[in-house]
Amino acid sequence: MISIKKFSIYLTAFFIFFCSNIVVSDNNIYYVDIDYLLNNSLAGKSIIIGLNKKTEFNKKNFEENEKSLKKEETSIISKKNILSENEYLKEVQLFKKKS
Repeated sequence: MISIKKFSIYLTAFFIFFCSNIVVSDNNIYYVDIDYLLNNSLAGKSIIIGLNKKTEFNKKNFEENEKSLKKEETSIISKKNILSENEYLKEVQLFKKKS
């Protein structure tokens, strides 16, 4: 069994070790304003311009695909009474796979 004297020595050493680290940890905290860097640096401006171009390109493609799918959907709906049930279901399944 550990004597009280050894226990107090261990306890004192423990507190000295951990308390000394707390006192020594006097570090300054710095931060970088990423928004400022992106908006005011040449590299940041070029990145923003590139992203805007890609966004517009993707948006335009998405709108074109949406229009063509809507046209095809209205075409299939208008053929509903003309086609037989099996042919209509096949067209609907093909349309679902495409979209």
